[in-house]
Amino acid sequence: MKAIEAARAKADVLDLDLSNCYIDCHEYRPVQQPDSRTLSFWFYSEDLVNWRDGYSEDFHDLAVKINADTGQVIQLLGSSR
Repeated sequence: MKAIEAARAKADVLDLDLSNCYIDCHEYRPVQQPDSRTLSFWFYSEDLVNWRDGYSEDFHDLAVKINADTGQVIQLLGSSR
């Protein structure tokens, strides 16, 4: 929920619509802090099946990183367009 709330707040500021976004998530352990876990969420606006064709003008994405142990948002990036 924290990732969705953070992405939605950023999208509101950027006037982006997240209602039809895809969400990808993965967990990793930062090299600097091997005892810590980070969840990385990527919100993107279109299917990337034909990624070689490039993205449309409507493409947007946001990335949210969360400390999995504390639930705290540690980074929010986007949009790349």
